[in-house]
Amino acid sequence: MVLAMASFASVVLTMLTSVVFDGTTGVDFGVFRLGGELASGGDWSSLYDGATFSERFQTELFPGLAEDGTLNTFISTPTFALAMQPLHWLPFSPALLLWSLLSVCFAIISVRSLGLRYPWAVALLLSPAMIVNLAIGQSAALFLALAVVVHLSVRLEWSFRAGLALGLLFVLKPPLAVGYGLWWLVSPTRSRRRLAGAIAGVVIGLAPTLASGGAAWAAFADAMRSRVAIESSWQLNGLSLPEAIKLLNPQSATWVTLGSWGVSLVVGALLILAAKRRWPGDDELLSAAAIVVTVLVSPHLAVYDPALLIIPLAVAHDRGLATERIWLLAAIHGATLAFGRFLFDAQFDVVGRGLSVEFIGFVASILLVLRWEVDDVGRSLLEVPALDVESLPEAA
Repeated sequence: MVLAMASFASVVLTMLTSVVFDGTTGVDFGVFRLGGELASGGDWSSLYDGATFSERFQTELFPGLAEDGTLNTFISTPTFALAMQPLHWLPFSPALLLWSLLSVCFAIISVRSLGLRYPWAVALLLSPAMIVNLAIGQSAALFLALAVVVHLSVRLEWSFRAGLALGLLFVLKPPLAVGYGLWWLVSPTRSRRRLAGAIAGVVIGLAPTLASGGAAWAAFADAMRSRVAIESSWQLNGLSLPEAIKLLNPQSATWVTLGSWGVSLVVGALLILAAKRRWPGDDELLSAAAIVVTVLVSPHLAVYDPALLIIPLAVAHDRGLATERIWLLAAIHGATLAFGRFLFDAQFDVVGRGLSVEFIGFVASILLVLRWEVDDVGRSLLEVPALDVESLPEAA
């Protein structure tokens, strides 16, 4: 509890000093808002031209920002840009307030849909992921809700609907669809309806942007090619393997970034295969594993994206994992996300590079869950108990 409170205080203090007091509250929301405005006018060239977008962003929304616009460019898909169009219908402050309220609602609805009580929603909203999300106006709660739809559809065996939701998630934010994509691709026979639904979801998501030609996606592709170089020199402290690899060599060459993505995808596929062998036929557990793999190997994962981990935590809770152990996992994530940056900076000042504490904590938590999976009598805590036919009363 002390560690959790310290983590919470650290993140709040960081957000107050580096965001709120600096006048950049909702800075990422501003990116989405301007992106939606440019998309509504079909101005794709300005949307994905970093210099043009950054200049307009600083002039119209955040004039106090530094000249370097690296972090203030639009890197989301054209479909996401179209979805953000309504944000510019209101003045900035009312629109940001509405966006924040919707984020809180999406987070609470997601938690309740997973069968968890309201204290879990409060814990999620006070987590480092959601504090940062609300401070800068990110979209983590929206994508959490969409991932919950995928997970619940898998659990209820609504295969086509699960694929449809994943297809939309892929078109809106591809890095968050990695785990499910790997799972379904390595299980093509079992996942035919899901893959068909995913294709349909992608088609539906692409339709509005392709109706007027491919200019939007051509501009997006050009922006992403130049973005790889930026990603190589822009280090993120987070839970993912690609970022952990890059932190070992700050200011990495482009080939290091691309190589880290490739290695991570292979690792993700191997982990999915291992999960299939460990829990054959248990789609709910495999869905939770897909979320964990997404957070572990996603090529672009920021501090607010681990909000997705509430899904596997809910599955673990439902399968009987002790509450104190779940809180320990949450404390590990909270502490590493809250203090990881400071610990990396301390290493960097000494040797010019450092280990990702967040990644180490995440791997440790995965190993803990696998260790806890089997209790003292050898019964798996995460598997659905088998029906003991012999114990049933005989029919009269």
